[in-house]
Amino acid sequence: MRCDVVLAVLLLSGIIALVGWSSPAMSSTTYDLSGDWGTNSSVWSYGTGWEKEISANPGSWAAGDIIVSLGSYPAASMVTWRSPTNGTINIAGAAWPATSGTDNVYLQLIPKSLAGSLSLQNVLQSGTTSLANGTVQAGYSSVNDKSSFGSPSIPLRDVTSLTNLPVKTGDVVALMVMNMSGGNYVGAQLTINETPSSVPIPAAIWLFGAGLVGLVGLRRKFSK
Repeated sequence: MRCDVVLAVLLLSGIIALVGWSSPAMSSTTYDLSGDWGTNSSVWSYGTGWEKEISANPGSWAAGDIIVSLGSYPAASMVTWRSPTNGTINIAGAAWPATSGTDNVYLQLIPKSLAGSLSLQNVLQSGTTSLANGTVQAGYSSVNDKSSFGSPSIPLRDVTSLTNLPVKTGDVVALMVMNMSGGNYVGAQLTINETPSSVPIPAAIWLFGAGLVGLVGLRRKFSK
């Protein structure tokens, strides 16, 4: 086979690869509220009253549980996770009243465009802000036992599933707790598994470049 034909094949293969070929699925990262406590400050942030328990309180919480202590009604606080990349996430977890009483808990997926000015008391708690889908939603899920996330126990606003949720860099998952009786402790578990979006295979660039350089060199050789 002639050299110019070989180089043309390389060039065409590179073009095809660049246009339609993506890398294999990138490895996922699991973020755990309890396991990450005290680390990953660029991802996790906490409102007032959140802490990780060192020792167990029988019948209320176990060592390692994440607990938020709230004052008199209508005290409220939240913990947030901010996506470090574009990709998809799976969410798991639960919330429960660690002391007697009933508390309102809500999980919310908030786009970056609305997450820049998060204020639970002034915005999210009131239920008067436009959310990701442009609608106004109010109300929280009442929790009086250990309830898992996901409809109908603790629904996630604006989406219908807790798996394969598309997110962009800067989007926020917010776990909001609103105390209904004063002096309560609320426990929470939250795990988010994120898989980054795929990117073009770098080898395709080299394939395209090799064919292009070769054809240019061959043209110069025969033009002399």
